[in-house]
Amino acid sequence: ECSGSCVDPRFDPNNCGGCGTACADGEVCNAGTCAGSCGLGTEECEGTCVDTSVDPENCGGCGM
Repeated sequence: ECSGSCVDPRFDPNNCGGCGTACADGEVCNAGTCAGSCGLGTEECEGTCVDTSVDPENCGGCGM
């Protein structure tokens, strides 16, 4: 929880690795670390790395 909101610090680009730690423009949050791209098995959807095989909001691809 950061500022009263539930976040996942493993993939939230505004709270990457901890509350208030934002990634720079063009970076994504992958496993709690800001990086230039998502890791194997994840896809970037609006700046967040998600596993599209299990994410209910991005099932099979971003926004699906």
